[in-house]
Amino acid sequence: LAKKHADLVVAIGKESKACEADKWFADRISAEPYLLNEIRKNDIILFKASRGIKLDKLVDKFRRYKR
Repeated sequence: LAKKHADLVVAIGKESKACEADKWFADRISAEPYLLNEIRKNDIILFKASRGIKLDKLVDKFRRYKR
């Protein structure tokens, strides 16, 4: 469903590896540089994750990020 409506789907974490993402990362730390480089002004980003991978730390960086 996400690929049908999104320009880019990024999966993070071993449990998300099976989804049909455009890009997959083992953890949020490895995903961070890629995501910070990919986002552009006015992009809409949906973060969906369990608390276990601590994606909220990455979300906090995006909230402060100015591009």
